[in-house]
Amino acid sequence: MPGFEQEREFILIDRPLNRPLVFVQSLRTASLCFVALPILSIDAGYRLSISGEDLDVLGLDPSRQPHVGNDVACLAIIAIGEDRLMTANLLSPLVINLRNCVAVTGHSTELQLQPSASASQRRNGAGNARSAAARRRNPF
Repeated sequence: MPGFEQEREFILIDRPLNRPLVFVQSLRTASLCFVALPILSIDAGYRLSISGEDLDVLGLDPSRQPHVGNDVACLAIIAIGEDRLMTANLLSPLVINLRNCVAVTGHSTELQLQPSASASQRRNGAGNARSAAARRRNPF
């Protein structure tokens, strides 16, 4: 993430009470957590365009753009200004390959997302993050 280059591993936390918000929690620094929204929940007509370099980092076919929801999840990081107004960064989204959990930001920063708690743990309230399989079925 720009400004946090030393942070390379994150987990997505999707809490039903906070939907559509998604929390991007650092595994290295417990106090570092970004708030994000699925881009399509902000702009249903959003068209993702990823460089060939980023497609390669993600492990995706460089001859075509990925489909948001099938190939990748696309999240906009939310910022809250001093005036308490919120903005969503649509120019530099967090793009996550749903098959291998590798992610990049619009600034070609590679991140690795970790698998989350099992489905049974989530049903029992022991874990609130979504598994890679669940994201493939419903990536936000």
